[in-house]
Amino acid sequence: MTDGKFRDARRSKRILITFLFSQYGRVIGPVLDLHSGDATVIRLDESALPEIAPWNIPDPSQPGAYAVKLLTYGSGDDRRPEFR
Repeated sequence: MTDGKFRDARRSKRILITFLFSQYGRVIGPVLDLHSGDATVIRLDESALPEIAPWNIPDPSQPGAYAVKLLTYGSGDDRRPEFR
């Protein structure tokens, strides 16, 4: 099983490994959740940030200078007929 072929391992070994992984998530996971970590709150001093100038660009939600001839979604090779 060292070459990563879990499927080829004996059934008892697969059951044991599955059980151990499930117990890790069931027991160790909540134990790790008990540690809340550092409770220090870091506040951002917004006055230290540079002023960001607004962009001088046209509104992208408005119609542009180019006409749209065809609008598609996907590659066109969809399997279901309702998406063709």
